[in-house]
Amino acid sequence: MYYISPNSFAGVFAVPSALADTALKTVSGSFLKVILCIFRRCYEPITPEEISKHTGVPVGEVGDALIYWTQKGLLSEKAPVEEVSNAVSNGLPDENPTGDTDGNQNRSAADDISFTEENAENIPEKTGGASVSVNTGVSADGSEGTAAKADTKPRKTTAMPGRLSYEIICKRINESENVRTLFSQAQTRLGRTIGTGDQSSLLLLHDYFGLPVEVILALCEYASVSGKGGNMNYIYTLGVDWSKREIDTLEEADEEFKRIQAIDKNWAPFCKITGIKKKKPTAKQSEFLSVWIDRFHFTMEMLSCAYDEMSKHTDEMSFPYMNKILTQWYNAGVDTPEKVRLHEEEFTENMVKAAAERAKKKKDAAKTPGGNNSASSGTPASYDIEKAQQKAKASVPTLKKKEKR
Repeated sequence: MYYISPNSFAGVFAVPSALADTALKTVSGSFLKVILCIFRRCYEPITPEEISKHTGVPVGEVGDALIYWTQKGLLSEKAPVEEVSNAVSNGLPDENPTGDTDGNQNRSAADDISFTEENAENIPEKTGGASVSVNTGVSADGSEGTAAKADTKPRKTTAMPGRLSYEIICKRINESENVRTLFSQAQTRLGRTIGTGDQSSLLLLHDYFGLPVEVILALCEYASVSGKGGNMNYIYTLGVDWSKREIDTLEEADEEFKRIQAIDKNWAPFCKITGIKKKKPTAKQSEFLSVWIDRFHFTMEMLSCAYDEMSKHTDEMSFPYMNKILTQWYNAGVDTPEKVRLHEEEFTENMVKAAAERAKKKKDAAKTPGGNNSASSGTPASYDIEKAQQKAKASVPTLKKKEKR
């Protein structure tokens, strides 16, 4: 049994009860360090570098923590006097400084983010050649509202952007309810907080690659429940691929998820055939399997036949080599092991016929006058050794002794 020591109350500082009631289970220790450091030094301005110095948390992670606690409403970049002034001017009651004017208090925590004009005005209106001025309503489930429907779909671009800066992310959060909903719902579906890096990836999928909010959220949920662990690299890679293939509706996304699940289902038996030890296929390997199974409609038995054929020519597993074999079979209408056997017999027979034809042509060429051998020249070859030696001696030049003058 442990008790609080009375001496510990010699120096105390206030901490919101919401921090202990809701955050202890969900946030990391580094995020708690940051917020405790801020409340401990609430009487003085403190920079991320100073927070990092006091807590040992890297500066980049401090920035992620600041965004998170701002989303939760415990921090704000506006001065307290300015926030109170805005609340009064908007007609908000004192007991609900963050509520809506119509009394609705069900808005997401990300909607309470606000940033100073000084930060916002230094951020360009466009990033990477794609417009980021999107300001439309999105419901809590990610579906877009009917107002200004023509402007809700972001533009697509073929340029591959780099990671977005903290300032650009802040500006997009401040100006777009679409983005606020994306970040808030993504955290819910992933079951964890998202930092600047994850926010950058999600924002790129929306602003640069043109994926709607609901499709990105579907990706997040699939990555969370399908054994991918909510991996953002997986979400981003798949999202970029979908953008290129113009998969931008929930119906198309559902079909794509079914296709991916079919590939995952077939991967284990394929690995048993080929001896591959990897638990998950790469994107290229998944593409090959999708062609063989979904387009060519080959069974695992046919893939096993192709692997056996490939093994006759190479000791290593080669997806391109197997693809060449299976493509030839598909074009020839070979779709069963029995047809594979007949196809191989026909191939062997054709090879024997071709070899016989080459031998016959070579033999006929030897009998044709004007050929390259001695028989075709009309003069029989001589194998008399004595004549050859005499001919060699006769061809040796005679050296004469130089006369004296």
